[in-house]
Amino acid sequence: MNLRVTAKSLMMGGLLLIGSGLLISCMPNTAAPVLQPRTPTTAPVRAEADPTATLRAALPPFTDGACLACHTDKDRLVALAKTPEETEALSEGPG
Repeated sequence: MNLRVTAKSLMMGGLLLIGSGLLISCMPNTAAPVLQPRTPTTAPVRAEADPTATLRAALPPFTDGACLACHTDKDRLVALAKTPEETEALSEGPG
């Protein structure tokens, strides 16, 4: 008797899972909104639209080659680099 009830409950549970899966698979997909196509703009890009254009025109050209040479010299950067210090973790050591 006990085995029969268990078999019935397993069969009913399996049918419920299959039915639920079928119902869920029929639902509409709402994961992403429907995208609308963009309308092309034909207006020409004006120079005033770039806010950095006037700033770039006002700045003098870059002429300091010493900074650029120092920051791009690999041997100098390796020589000036600091080696990482070995720090003891809080969970290590005596205590």
